[in-house]
Amino acid sequence: MKKYVIVLVLIYITSSNVYSQSIFGEVHYSKELVNKSKSKTNENINSYLSNKDYELKNIFKELNYTLRFKGLESVFFVENLNFEVEENRYYRLALLLGGGGSWYIDLKQNVRLREVEAFGQEFIIKNTIENLNWKMHNETKKIGNYLCYKATTIFVVENSKGIFNHPVDAWYTSQIPIGFGPIGYGGLPGLIVELSVQNIKYSMTKLMLNPKNKIKIKKPNKGKLVTEEEFNAIGKEAMGNFRTKISN
Repeated sequence: MKKYVIVLVLIYITSSNVYSQSIFGEVHYSKELVNKSKSKTNENINSYLSNKDYELKNIFKELNYTLRFKGLESVFFVENLNFEVEENRYYRLALLLGGGGSWYIDLKQNVRLREVEAFGQEFIIKNTIENLNWKMHNETKKIGNYLCYKATTIFVVENSKGIFNHPVDAWYTSQIPIGFGPIGYGGLPGLIVELSVQNIKYSMTKLMLNPKNKIKIKKPNKGKLVTEEEFNAIGKEAMGNFRTKISN
C-alpha cells in the first residue's frame, strides 16, 4: 500500500511538471505605490516619496508591465510608454522603484538576466537563479477568480550605507502551476498574482493562457554583459566620481 501511494505521488508530480511546461501565456500587471513599510530603514524612503506621491501615482497609472512565459522561460518588462510620460522628470524614478529594467529567466540553464540602463550605460546583469527561501503561510485570499496563498521572503540590499533586509510578500495561485512572477521573483508552486516589495505592489490585471498568437520570449541582448558584483563595482565607482566632481 505504501509503495502504491508513493507511485501515485510521483505520477502526480511528474504530470504536474509536464502540464506546467506545456502552458504558455501572458500576464499583465499594474504597479502602485504603497506607504505601508514601518521599518526604520525605510523612513527616509517614505519621507522622500511622500512629497512626490501625486506625480509618481500619475505615472504609475501609465505603467503597464507584461510577463510572458513559455515552458521553462519567462520575460518580464514594461510596455512602451507614451512620449508625455517619458518626458516627465519622475519617469525614471517610477521605473526604478521596485526593480527597474526587464528580467529574463531560464530555469533549464539556471540563468537570470536583467537588462537595465544605469550610470549612462546599458547593461545586462547575469546571475544564477537564487534560492529565495520562501516561507509558506496558511493565509489565503481570493484575487479575481483565483484562490491565492501567501508566501514571504526577505530581499537583502547591500550598499555603501550597509546591509538592509526588506520583507517581500507574494500571493500565488496553484490554479496556474507556473513558477514565475514580476521582477524576477518566482520559485513558488504557482503564478505570482500579487507581489509587494518595500513600497511597491504589482497586481495582475489580465491573464491570457495558451493564446492563439504565439508567445515569443525575447532574450535581452542590448547592453554590456556583467555580473552582479561587476555592476555593483561600476556603481560604486560612478558614485565616487560624482562625489569628487561636486566637491571640486
